[in-house]
Amino acid sequence: MIGRRFGANCGSRPMWCWASRCSWVSCALRWKPPARSDDAYPIPFEMPKDGASALSSAEALHARLRRQVRREQAIAEAMFTLSSAEDQATMLKRVAGLAQRVTQARYAMLAWMEEGELRFVSLGMSQRTIDAIGRPPEGKGLLGLIWREGRVVRIDEIGAHEAFSGFPEHHPPMRCLLGAPIEFAGQIMGALYLCDKRGGGCFDGDDEGLVRILAAACAMALSNLQKLERLRQASEERVRHMQEHAREIERANRLLRNREIELELMNEALRQANEAKSQFLANTSHELRTPLNAIIGFSDLLLSPRASIDERRQRTYLEHINQAGKQLLELINGLLDLSKIESGMMEIHEEACSVGMVLDEVLTQLKPMAERKAQRIAVRRPDDDHALYLDAVKLRQVWMQLIGNAIKFTPEGGEIVAGYGLLERNGETVLEGYVRDNGIGIAKEDLERIFEPFVQVDGGLARSYGGTGLGLALVRRMLEIQGGDIEVESVPGEGSRFTFSLPARPVRALDVAAQAPAVADEADAGVQVVEEAADASDVLPHILIVDDDHARAARVVEILERESYTASICALDEVERMAAERAPFLIMVGLPKDPADVYRRMSRLRNSKATRGASLVLLGGDAQAPRFSLGTVDTVDKRLTRTELVDMIARHDRFGARPRVMTILVIDDDACVREYIKEALHGQGYRILLAARGKDGLRAAIEHEPDLIILDLMMPDMSGFDVVDALKRHPTARDIPVIVFTAKDLTRAEVMRLGREVEQVLSKGTTSREELLRELRTLEMMYPAQARLMDSVLRCYNPRYLRRRLKQECSRTERYGQQFALVGWRLDGYEAYMRRHGMRWAVAALKDMVEIVYAIIRKGDVLVRSEEAGFVLVLPGISLEEARRVAEKVRLRIRLHRFPLAGQAKGCLTASFGCVHVREGEVDSEAMLARLQQRVQRAVAAGGDCCVSEDQS
Repeated sequence: MIGRRFGANCGSRPMWCWASRCSWVSCALRWKPPARSDDAYPIPFEMPKDGASALSSAEALHARLRRQVRREQAIAEAMFTLSSAEDQATMLKRVAGLAQRVTQARYAMLAWMEEGELRFVSLGMSQRTIDAIGRPPEGKGLLGLIWREGRVVRIDEIGAHEAFSGFPEHHPPMRCLLGAPIEFAGQIMGALYLCDKRGGGCFDGDDEGLVRILAAACAMALSNLQKLERLRQASEERVRHMQEHAREIERANRLLRNREIELELMNEALRQANEAKSQFLANTSHELRTPLNAIIGFSDLLLSPRASIDERRQRTYLEHINQAGKQLLELINGLLDLSKIESGMMEIHEEACSVGMVLDEVLTQLKPMAERKAQRIAVRRPDDDHALYLDAVKLRQVWMQLIGNAIKFTPEGGEIVAGYGLLERNGETVLEGYVRDNGIGIAKEDLERIFEPFVQVDGGLARSYGGTGLGLALVRRMLEIQGGDIEVESVPGEGSRFTFSLPARPVRALDVAAQAPAVADEADAGVQVVEEAADASDVLPHILIVDDDHARAARVVEILERESYTASICALDEVERMAAERAPFLIMVGLPKDPADVYRRMSRLRNSKATRGASLVLLGGDAQAPRFSLGTVDTVDKRLTRTELVDMIARHDRFGARPRVMTILVIDDDACVREYIKEALHGQGYRILLAARGKDGLRAAIEHEPDLIILDLMMPDMSGFDVVDALKRHPTARDIPVIVFTAKDLTRAEVMRLGREVEQVLSKGTTSREELLRELRTLEMMYPAQARLMDSVLRCYNPRYLRRRLKQECSRTERYGQQFALVGWRLDGYEAYMRRHGMRWAVAALKDMVEIVYAIIRKGDVLVRSEEAGFVLVLPGISLEEARRVAEKVRLRIRLHRFPLAGQAKGCLTASFGCVHVREGEVDSEAMLARLQQRVQRAVAAGGDCCVSEDQS
């Protein structure tokens, strides 16, 4: 601009030099202004008439040109600032400072509206003054002319203006004012104020023009920034919507994947069930046909009207039928036991027992079989034969199967050795038993196959020897569920040796007193019954006395009979027979001369089915002064008077609160079963009611109010399940105890359902008359059943079983390389749930959760309650990825389930899961449990309702 007005060189050096002032003036006098273009600023200029005035005019022109250059530079700098600033406050502060510097104003302030709030920047005032004023200008007085009317205001004397309303407190005095509105599209967006020019002058028209330009530029920039902010917010909102949509899609995909996992598990379960069904039918069809054909064939001969069969042949035929029936029953029992083990429903009942006594009982039973083949059986016992806590029934089955097989596969005149001993392994007592024979032996390739169900080794064994091939499979599985194992060594033609191990716990002397089950109070049935004529011995409470000191025993009998009790004296070998006949509620055991024999006697009585339900009392002293040691009630060697003795017996006697004749209602559609139960209970002091249909039985239960109901499940008109449901809904019949007597193989769901409603489940064909009577006596006296390895509330396994099972699985991994995984979880906020809703509904939620898990897992999987609200799943033969799928499925089912609460309300729970997989060569089950616990704790720390597996960081 200046170059166009004053020549090309004017902008590159100073306008004048005092040494050549005259030449510059002469040039200026000769200069003629060019034609004015549209973009040039008008600079008024009059040619002076003389040299002095020309010099003065030139200096004024030069000063004006300098101001013009500063304004143009300020405008350019303002445009650059407005185009490069990222936020409004920074941009406007720079523009205000630029305006202050160019106009030489002492104070500058720029105010604008942002999101409905007035904001401002102030230059020239100290921060203390700004804080003292306390608030931005409100647009009143002189400033109102700018905000309300949109006018540019230039005032030389503020105090003299008619619109002046005074300064706020602490505001510095000001004389002149220059302000312009920041306006865009008819909307005032802010205002620019300048006050008090430095040097005492006033703002002129050039200052006003600059302020107008800067205000207009600010308006454009503010509008653009606001539009940009709105676009940014709209973009962020769209991105947020897209992210939310993506998360919803991810959630939907995750649900689809979970559903896919569920379908895969369901398909796999269906496939396994179909394969199991096919295998079961193929393996059992032949074994079932053989005894059935014998039964049908010989019974047809007996029923044939044309056959003339003498008594000897009839007896032979009946023996064949009986033997075939036993063979068939043995097969079915084996199948049921195997099914219970595979489904995890086989219970372990540990008690103090003598291994030697169990072995002696087995040898006594198998001795005739060995004598027929002229075989000799030797027994190797340890010198110190301690009593152990074991499941005596299952130990007897193991000995019976191993020794029976040895007799079967050993030729005539052979030798069999059975023995056992106690070992210490990893600080734990282990029973190791073995059976060795010199029979036909087993080939190396068949050593593992013999432990598979329905398998017998080749080489003609299946033709030469009978059997179903279930025995060794049951032995291995029975040992495994107790934490034990079995191995075999064999040389074909020379013989075999089977060695089994079983964790055990020695019985201490003080433990003998703790073996009797607790006695519960019996509720009064409150039923009027018709008494049945019976012998006093059948009705009065009975007591057995086992004592080698006959004089002392006779004295005790005399005392008891005077108190209206019946008592019998018997030897230790006759206890089981007498107990089966008389069903005593109390057994008195005389102290032998050798005190060490007392534990053997107590252990034998505890291990016998016929006597384990009765309370035991130790009897000492002599005939003149008998002493009674309450081994199951009080302390050892406590002297009792006769009165104290009667009081003690009264605490055990629960017959006094019951009617003399107990009424039993039998509901079964099978006439043979009704007749069998009636004859089995005949002469036992019971009154029997018989009903052939479920509806008739339900009506009889309501009308006659029996003391006990024996119920079949499979009936045509009304099933046993329906009868139980109807009884429990009736206000009086719901208190009648029910024993289920059925031939049905119950499913897990049916067992869980009946477990809450009935007292006991007995199996037809396997329950003898003595066992039925014993169950009735036990129920009558209300002795609770104990399951040492089961959680009595939730019907799943307890931590004691978990540690045994893990040792077994680790042993399998070490020996055979079999894999398994653990899934653990803890219910989130269970304690708060229990405090909020109460213990009842918290336990109900746990029961629901257990049923959810049982509906998901396989039959061979094991569910353990590890803590109050913590659980562990043992998943044999499964990879970590498959275990994670199971965990995810259980987690989703728990989260989506609605747990019952009072009224119609429903509760919600979630769980934190962890998964671990057995590592190669890992034998430390405790370390594996610790790793699982770490994963569960990390899931809890992550907020719960998630699963942390071993491969996740």
